[in-house]
Amino acid sequence: MLANCSSSKENINLQNHLIGNTNGNIQRGGLVLINNGWIYYTNRDDNDHLYKKRPDGSENEQLVRGHYSYHLNYMDGWIYYTAGIPGEVWRIREDGTKNGRIINKNVDNLIVTEQNIFYILAYDNDWGKFFRTDIDGKGRVLLANSIIRFAIDNGWIYYSNAEDNDSLYKMDLTGENITKLNNEYSSNINVELDYVYYTDFNGDNSLYKIKTDGTDKTLVSPEAFGLENLHNGYIYYSKRMHDGRIYRMKTDGSENELIIDSENCVSLNVVVLNTL
Repeated sequence: MLANCSSSKENINLQNHLIGNTNGNIQRGGLVLINNGWIYYTNRDDNDHLYKKRPDGSENEQLVRGHYSYHLNYMDGWIYYTAGIPGEVWRIREDGTKNGRIINKNVDNLIVTEQNIFYILAYDNDWGKFFRTDIDGKGRVLLANSIIRFAIDNGWIYYSNAEDNDSLYKMDLTGENITKLNNEYSSNINVELDYVYYTDFNGDNSLYKIKTDGTDKTLVSPEAFGLENLHNGYIYYSKRMHDGRIYRMKTDGSENELIIDSENCVSLNVVVLNTL
């Protein structure tokens, strides 16, 4: 595990739906990912430019100059990213060549799959519109008129629907088979196995999980409040009134432990080095 109050892992095969970073990392800015023996990361020490390095820290190299690099996704030899939060969508070859803009609108929550790009538009009166494009940024299709956040897992998109009090919904990757899953203001959406994890901002701001069919709502933790990320059976989070320190627990709420005893941690990304 690599954690620096920033922490990703390499692409995830979600039963024939590969995505370019984890849902949790993207919702925390998408600052780091791993692929083919390289760590690609947003360098906070150099104006948030895109860099890559080996897991041992060697061969550190700047890839992007002149603008920010967030929401990092790796797909088929390309790094996709936004030049701001929100920002226009760019892509660059993994060797640092052929850097170019492919979407000229400010977007957020960028997720790239093998065939498509998904994002929320963050631009003037169109804020919250949810789109899918082809992998080159062309062929834009509107999937929803107003959402807050989304996650992709196993051929489904899970999202908070701003047209219905930010309740949790799901749709397939074509924008069809829309299903409502709860009646709560659902934020910090993440998915693992048969459950969707979310923070209930309508109620007590606690962390809950619900099955992907909308049944079996369960309280996971009344303490988890911010920076939630999810990886391989563990939830990473900060507690209320604990000055931004980072904790970890299993997805059933057990084995709760402090793992980063530093104050004011932000942008919690998760990186697993032993997958290389």
